[in-house]
Amino acid sequence: MSKERLKDEETRKAIGTRLEENFLVEAGAGSGKTTCLVDRMAALLAGGYCDPERLAAVTFTRKAAGELKEKFQVRLEEMYREERDPRVKRRLEEGLARMERAFVGTIHSFCARLLRERPLEAGIAPDFTEIEGLEERLLEERAWEDYLLKVRFEEKELLEELRELDLSPEEVKEAFRKLNRYPDVDMVNQQAPYPDLTPVRKGLEEFCRLSRKLLPPQQHPKGWDDLQKVARRPLRWQKVFDLDQDRYLLRLLEKMDKNAGPTLYKWGSKEEARELQAFFQDFRENQVKPALKAWLKYRHAHLLNFLLPATRQYQERRRRENKLNFQDLLMITAKLLKNNPEVRDYFQNRYTHLLVDEFQDTDPIQAEIMLYLTGEDLRQGDWTRLVPRPGSLFVVGDPKQSIYRFRRADIDTYIRVKEIMEKTGGEVLYLTSNFRSLSDIIDWTNQVFPELFSPLPAPFQAGFVPMDPVRKKEGDDPVGIYKMERESVKNNKNEDIAWQDACHIAAWISRSLQEGLLLPTPGEEEVKGKGAKPLPGDFLILVRFKKDMTFYARALEARGIPFSLSGGGDISQSSELKEILCLLQALADPHNPVPLVATLRGLFFGISDDHLYRFKMGGGSFSFLKPLPPDLEEEIREVFQPAWEKLQTFWKWTRQLPASSAVERIISHLGAVPLALAQEMGKGRTGYLLQALELLRQQERLGEGGFSQAVAFMEGLLEEGLEEELDIEGGGTSPVRIMNLHKAKGLQAPVVILANPSRNPSHDPDLHVIREAEEARGYVVIDKPDLYNRKILALPPEWDHYQEEERKYQLAEEVRLLYVAATRAQNLMVISTYPKKPDKSPWHPLEKYLEDIETIPPLKEPSPPAEEGAEPITLPLLEKARGEMEKTRKELVSPTYHHLRATEAVGEERAPRRKVRGKGAEWGIIIHAGLEFLIKNTPPGGEEKALMEENLQGLAEKLVGQQESSSWQVEEVLQALKDITRSSLWKRVWASRERYGEVPFGIWEGDTFINGTIDLAFREGEGWILVDYKTDVLEDDKHLEELVEYYAPQLEIYQKYWERITGEKVREGGFFFTHKGAYEKL
Repeated sequence: MSKERLKDEETRKAIGTRLEENFLVEAGAGSGKTTCLVDRMAALLAGGYCDPERLAAVTFTRKAAGELKEKFQVRLEEMYREERDPRVKRRLEEGLARMERAFVGTIHSFCARLLRERPLEAGIAPDFTEIEGLEERLLEERAWEDYLLKVRFEEKELLEELRELDLSPEEVKEAFRKLNRYPDVDMVNQQAPYPDLTPVRKGLEEFCRLSRKLLPPQQHPKGWDDLQKVARRPLRWQKVFDLDQDRYLLRLLEKMDKNAGPTLYKWGSKEEARELQAFFQDFRENQVKPALKAWLKYRHAHLLNFLLPATRQYQERRRRENKLNFQDLLMITAKLLKNNPEVRDYFQNRYTHLLVDEFQDTDPIQAEIMLYLTGEDLRQGDWTRLVPRPGSLFVVGDPKQSIYRFRRADIDTYIRVKEIMEKTGGEVLYLTSNFRSLSDIIDWTNQVFPELFSPLPAPFQAGFVPMDPVRKKEGDDPVGIYKMERESVKNNKNEDIAWQDACHIAAWISRSLQEGLLLPTPGEEEVKGKGAKPLPGDFLILVRFKKDMTFYARALEARGIPFSLSGGGDISQSSELKEILCLLQALADPHNPVPLVATLRGLFFGISDDHLYRFKMGGGSFSFLKPLPPDLEEEIREVFQPAWEKLQTFWKWTRQLPASSAVERIISHLGAVPLALAQEMGKGRTGYLLQALELLRQQERLGEGGFSQAVAFMEGLLEEGLEEELDIEGGGTSPVRIMNLHKAKGLQAPVVILANPSRNPSHDPDLHVIREAEEARGYVVIDKPDLYNRKILALPPEWDHYQEEERKYQLAEEVRLLYVAATRAQNLMVISTYPKKPDKSPWHPLEKYLEDIETIPPLKEPSPPAEEGAEPITLPLLEKARGEMEKTRKELVSPTYHHLRATEAVGEERAPRRKVRGKGAEWGIIIHAGLEFLIKNTPPGGEEKALMEENLQGLAEKLVGQQESSSWQVEEVLQALKDITRSSLWKRVWASRERYGEVPFGIWEGDTFINGTIDLAFREGEGWILVDYKTDVLEDDKHLEELVEYYAPQLEIYQKYWERITGEKVREGGFFFTHKGAYEKL
């Protein structure tokens, strides 16, 4: 370590000596800001400026608070040992003895402490409960359900208005959650006019007219192209829907709002294709988009009117149940201090010195609380006008690392507090010495980021302050910046790029661990020219998004390298927990057959469908509290007896033990933990099980200890999900860390790899907040999760302007995220690149600065030491082993049974030769679906109504509309339904009081499983009639005979197994040929 004088040494001295002044310290990455904070705290006690009880240090996370406490104690002990002045030594001794009385914790725990001291003035009960995470999400869910219930009974007009907006409550639920995160923001709610849809209707008519003229008459063998699909859609919708109704028109326009170009070889004329494309592009840009935007703006105020009462009701519920979430703690504390001068004076005397860490990423309301607790004028309600008392406020932050805007962090607030400090006698100090990274990394960073930071000025972007490296490169070991170039993959698929990247990185780490890489050792013990063999914990893999993170874990696991995954998984993905929940539901409700059957079929019992069926047919009841039938066949008894005994034991545990203890014992008895460990990503799977148990225990400590409550909690846990890191190794071998970038701030590693060059961060803003002294004003986009992205449901007024403003904040934050990524490495930073498509990578802005950077040097892969007496590993030996393993694998995966579908009995090779082609599979799907609908939805006595013209017309429209690219007209389907339902066979169907459509079956015949679907079955007299629909075109009587003979084996199978399954006789079987409405008995 260099012994040179630090360039910011005077600044560091000022922090520990100028104790009667207020400072905002901008501490660059790796500058030792925690050390400076601790020095300031210790100096205040040593100098007698405050007692431990009057000192408050606020941190960003609980983990950071724990580390700060530990370092504070160590620093006090060091000063006590070294101090010679008896008065100072006595103060330090008292400080150590009373250190626990100082507050060191998060802003939320600090606010909770203040509120518990003065609950009366805050208007809350002193025994309130703090809620967060899953508990808060579940309470929010219950509040939403209660609100919908209230609306259905008391304010039906709100639901009706929502329906008129063509939305459902489920679609706006996500927006309710978003609004709950911003209770301090007044969302702008301005009514926009209803859109005039006349111009777009006329444009649509013109587009349809042109489409009819220019579209090819027949589909190309390779299908319709995108433009043809878009053009055909309104032509179909005109036949099915009443486009004079605005809701149908707007739905159609939404589906048409997409890029759609022609594939020219699918058109009869290239000129016609280009003519229709040009018209569509103009129609879309100048009519479709404006109409949809006007509609989204019209919706906005109406949706806020539906959602804001729900957020207020949720807030009232929290107060009613005496539960406060993090935002409640902040807002109630700020209001308490703002409106009560006496309370403000009390707490200013209670905490004379306030120190705040990581200020750039904290909630904006924290700034208000901070100034209220230190401001001289007790009656000033505007926090921006307060002047902090000298020496009362010490703030540390780095605006270059402000990366949590999505969590309410606001760089505007940071800049405003910085200005207040400068204007009111405080001073802004800069810590620039970097103790973390070698000079090669710092020099590169200082070159790159001034240029990246410069395009956007304040308030969007922080100013860049260069860092001064302390650690210098010594020796020839690879240090500094390197790149890894990935080979091209087919179609540049994100997943394939990520998997290739993961495999290469895992291979490189593996070779590095086997003495292929030596790392300089940071710190005083560094030896010139020498390096240390790395451990897995020396490697940190950073990705921009958590999607595809598991690829890196799987690649490391495949090479036997320990790893930890942070921010890449979710407990709701645990298949083991889903199986356990099924079992717990069965235990909670022993007479409900649904969860019991699912449990018996599932992972832990594995009972086959055939055994379940034979159990039921043998008189068994799906309730494990009932005894097995005495005459149950022995094979089935041997399967169910141990299952029943085990379930009864589990059930007794749930009645005798606390819920968490019962669940823990059940999980242990089932062997769920070793099962999870043995699978791919086993440690993460096991972590989810242990995490669920710990969360259950927490619920019991909160007083919710019943077993039914535990099951409900588990249901919510798996529905809502929870993302937390859990270490199941308890301090074993330090693992390679894999995490998304937002989790990495404050961390460091000797080797950092910026991985996954396949996903570029690009998403449109959905909220813009303007914060002023006395208010916060918000413009919120109401949207919902969609299959691949988010679907916009409503837009606020003037959104085009505010979206551009927010986009500037987003772009600036993305640059700051790159800065965070580039400042984690101590010795070596490796950046993955994908040269074929560089703009796909989140690290793309850095790549122009990598042109002169070398690719990571290949490492020599050492040969593993040969075991004594072991046979040398040769290529023929490997080939032999591979062959034996493949043979074993094939034996294991070979099915032990055969599977036969009833339709396979006819044999395609025996099909009668067709002179006339039928109407194809799509026609068959439509007709089958229509007849199934009539059978299932027409009760006995309702036939006349079902066959009314308008009802059949509606059914035909629905059937055609469900086929995305249907070439059939509604009239054709309607006529076919009429002909079929008026046939002599269907008169017999309508006369039956018991009829079924599309009946699936499955049954074992020896070692063969046979299954199929019976189109129609109806009871007539003392037996059943089975009918199979056929859409073949009948050419003549001989062709009919051939078809009946061809299809006969299929129907015979249906008859045979219907009788075996039901135990009732089949009187008749036959085929109904829909082409001519002809029924032919077998």
